[in-house]
Amino acid sequence: MEEHKIHSTSVKTVLIFGAAGGIGQGIVYGLKQSWNVIGVDIVVNIKPHISNVQWVIADARNEESVFDLFFQNRPDVVINCVGINYSPGPIEDCSAVDWYDKVGDNLIPWYAMIRSASRYHSAYP
Repeated sequence: MEEHKIHSTSVKTVLIFGAAGGIGQGIVYGLKQSWNVIGVDIVVNIKPHISNVQWVIADARNEESVFDLFFQNRPDVVINCVGINYSPGPIEDCSAVDWYDKVGDNLIPWYAMIRSASRYHSAYP
């Protein structure tokens, strides 16, 4: 593996997952002037509207994609804004499979990011 080098500049890198959504977009706007911002989303539909941001299309539920982003970008900070607003209606109309899928869509990214951060820090203590 290549040698890990701490960022020598005063500008830190932040990796923002779910950056194209409402909260993520607000964080991108707030940090883009003083941070090296890498916005990650499954669909980057606002890319042309926010300058000074590197955009990456990736699925935060895919652990290897998340892991690759850690190693490629070596972020100082990682922010997770991934979430799917899901209103299934009355619980009696929602199957266990549907519920599991929606809960998984919101929890798997956390798992992928925490595990990737752990793997990253194990490789570069």
